[in-house]
Amino acid sequence: MKSIVLIGPYGIGKTTIGQLLASDLGKAIFSLDEYAWKYYKEKGLSLEAAESLGDLDSLQWQPYYAHAVRRFIEDHKDEMCIIDLGVGHSLYEDTYLEEMRNVFMPYNVILLTPSPDIDIAMKELNERNDANICKRTHSHTRLNLSFLKNPSIYQLAKHVIYTKGKTPTEILREILKIDLE
Repeated sequence: MKSIVLIGPYGIGKTTIGQLLASDLGKAIFSLDEYAWKYYKEKGLSLEAAESLGDLDSLQWQPYYAHAVRRFIEDHKDEMCIIDLGVGHSLYEDTYLEEMRNVFMPYNVILLTPSPDIDIAMKELNERNDANICKRTHSHTRLNLSFLKNPSIYQLAKHVIYTKGKTPTEILREILKIDLE
């Protein structure tokens, strides 16, 4: 089995699905969100400088996202594991997109998204995030819209799972049907 990389918009359930998958397969799970700033700092980014980069979907973040992903993958290259990437870590264009396609080539990259229809996906994500007290405190609507409109998510993914109307267990079963070799 190859390691599995989960990508998806904010609030889609990457962490939940990753934990279920790790438990079912007996593998470790790692979330880049927990370590991202360690890698950003390696690239010379400070909290003060980050404020000048703009929103998390700004192209100015690409060098930092790409570095963090490369290093994170490198740190776990010898493990068969589940890797949960934060929403911004799969938003690329041009040379960064090509570079990330090469980085992800040996992995089972699974995109979790509610629907191929952006309006339906956004409605579902907003409802999910608004229902979660921890997530409704600040809006991720713009970031999720940017994510869903970015073609890189489909270019990086080897498999797409549409989650609307499915329980985490149903999503897990659908992932387990994929040839993960």
